[in-house]
Amino acid sequence: MSQVSFSTKILKSSFWVYIGKWLDKIIGFVSTIILARILLPDDFGIVSAAAIITGLFHVISSVGTNQYLLRRQLVDFSEYNTGWTINIIMRSFSALCIFLLAETIADFMGDERLVLVLKVICISPLLLGFTNIGMVIYEKEYNYRPKFIIGITSRLIGLIVKICLAVYLHNYWAFIFAEIIEVLVLVAGSFIIQKYRP
Repeated sequence: MSQVSFSTKILKSSFWVYIGKWLDKIIGFVSTIILARILLPDDFGIVSAAAIITGLFHVISSVGTNQYLLRRQLVDFSEYNTGWTINIIMRSFSALCIFLLAETIADFMGDERLVLVLKVICISPLLLGFTNIGMVIYEKEYNYRPKFIIGITSRLIGLIVKICLAVYLHNYWAFIFAEIIEVLVLVAGSFIIQKYRP
């Protein structure tokens, strides 16, 4: 690969990552402004508490399989399959921990509503584990456009669902259901846009 084509790939990948992060923040900002007028501050509190817990378990269950595959020069398909299996196992373990510890966490945080919220939202990390590991192939080629397309599409669909559910339900469940739908779109999109099948 020539220096010029490599530099072009780096420049293009940086563009997609940069645009993706900005659009993600804009969608989050718009979502907050709209939902702040529909929902109560207490609803945001429940969602924030659930996000902290799922975020913590997300960090614990991330073992760096994608980073390992990205750093390897030559990757055998069996290594992609192994990485996918490890991701599923770790995310499933994370989901199970959230489900089993829901009551303990709710007691600690002093809000019994968190029990059901955590037991439902644990579906999200479970589904996320099934994301097509073949997306790493695009990253190895410095092609971040597919990741950008899937990411923004899932966020926009999640935003629309969240607003519709917030208008209909008028409570924090709008966030929870929209989060699960967003993850479903992300996982399905990874299999639509990438032909590799683990």
